[in-house]
Amino acid sequence: IGALWGMMAGNTQEKTLGSFAQRSEGVDQPYVAQRIMQNKGILPLVICLSSEDETVGFSEDCFPLSPGRQKEIEISGASETAVIKSGCFFPILPQQVLYQLFTWDSRFAPLVAAAVWLFPLTMISFLVLRGLSSQPKLRAKYIKGVLTHGQTD
Repeated sequence: IGALWGMMAGNTQEKTLGSFAQRSEGVDQPYVAQRIMQNKGILPLVICLSSEDETVGFSEDCFPLSPGRQKEIEISGASETAVIKSGCFFPILPQQVLYQLFTWDSRFAPLVAAAVWLFPLTMISFLVLRGLSSQPKLRAKYIKGVLTHGQTD
């Protein structure tokens, strides 16, 4: 869970709108940016964008991105100090669920997304292994079969 969380959380960024946007013509016009989102990895990703500033708008705030692909996104807002959060997730949950998690807490969301899949798999593995270890007759029979086949070879 930690490794999967680390890979997704490491791709979470926070930048101000002014760091990549230009003001539209006119003093009272919004800041507008064209940002290219890229997937340089080998696995598909879901890209999420959000801002706590209600004046910020995105042409798309959550979208899938295949490996080796890129997509241009338009971001606009009234203040150059508006913080834009971007995050990348492996598509292990539905896109809208990932977006809701991301807007709830961008740093904690990858951990929750990873745990949703890895926790049940870990529990199933634990229960299967525990079941095998709690049956000494089955274990003894398996070991006896290995030993007898090993001696005849």
